[in-house]
Amino acid sequence: MRRTSGSALVALVAASMAAAAIGTGCEQIVEWEEDAGNLGDGGDGGGGDDGGQDAGPDAGPDAGMDAGMDAGIPDAGPVIAAYLASFGPDQQFLRSPADVSPTYPTPLMVGITRDGETGAVQVNIGSSDASVAGVTGGAVIIPSGSNSAVVPLTSREGGTVTLTATFDGGTLQATVTALPKLLLSEVAAGNGLVMTDDEFVEIYNPTAVSFSLAGYVVQYHSSAAGPYENVCTIPAGKRIAPYSFFLIGVNGFARAEDTHDNWAGTATFNGGNGTVRLGAPGISTAAGDPRALDRVSWGGSAVDPEGTPVSLGIFTFGSIERKATAGSTSGTMNGADQTLGNAYDSDNNSNDWVTQGAQDPQTSLASPEMPP
Repeated sequence: MRRTSGSALVALVAASMAAAAIGTGCEQIVEWEEDAGNLGDGGDGGGGDDGGQDAGPDAGPDAGMDAGMDAGIPDAGPVIAAYLASFGPDQQFLRSPADVSPTYPTPLMVGITRDGETGAVQVNIGSSDASVAGVTGGAVIIPSGSNSAVVPLTSREGGTVTLTATFDGGTLQATVTALPKLLLSEVAAGNGLVMTDDEFVEIYNPTAVSFSLAGYVVQYHSSAAGPYENVCTIPAGKRIAPYSFFLIGVNGFARAEDTHDNWAGTATFNGGNGTVRLGAPGISTAAGDPRALDRVSWGGSAVDPEGTPVSLGIFTFGSIERKATAGSTSGTMNGADQTLGNAYDSDNNSNDWVTQGAQDPQTSLASPEMPP
């Protein structure tokens, strides 16, 4: 059998101890035991076996551990992050069609909490039906230094959707209802001759989108205090085409119309003062309901006007009609502006409407009229 020399034995012991160190806890990252063994060999020349063994197992692992922890692993440093914090308010509304428009009555916002992160942050926004309401590109950018951003929405038809905001594993949801951009275009009270309950309400669609009118409600408010009254609910299956009209006959209205209903309350439109409102399905009878699409008031004592009421009451033999342009008059609405629709809307009844001496209601069978 071949004998192992003293110095070779020391090296073998050091190597064995190094192998044992590799298998234990943090010391598996230590890579300096081979050098420590050489120190043991050096002990042969000076300190003998004790010097080699002391320097190998003790100095090697300790030095390796310290060097590895100090030089091999960088400090973690501060955490830099951001987290999804808010998405709302819930149950907001949008007028359709819309292109990158905010919701109402309060803009939909997405918010984050910053934890060291200072740069721009992208939050993904998904939709259950992007044709009703969605974010172009599917994401909103929260600028550097800001904690929130408005969520601009695009819509091509009415309805209700669920929007989902997603960022860094966090998810929040909010609902938005898109309502069509429909306008009241002509309103008349009783004609004062044969009967006093001969009312009609004409609706105009100033957009290139066809909308369902099922469940939409016409309401009336007299000059007295109290809530609105429901005049007529449009039945299922009724639609309004692009740039077209829809006519609602009320009570004794005798001419052809798209739908008809008897007055639901105890009164008729007052020719001197009153307000008519068009609302989406689910509208309440309270003033300020966000499901109201449009309203018009006439007479100085009218309640809940847009801006100020039309100064004159509804003529005994006539009506009030929405303008085609800002410069339209009663005369041009029977002349140069007659086929330009009824789309002018500054949210001020006295600016947007004119009085007409003769009624001219249009049904869904009338020719479409595109706004200028």
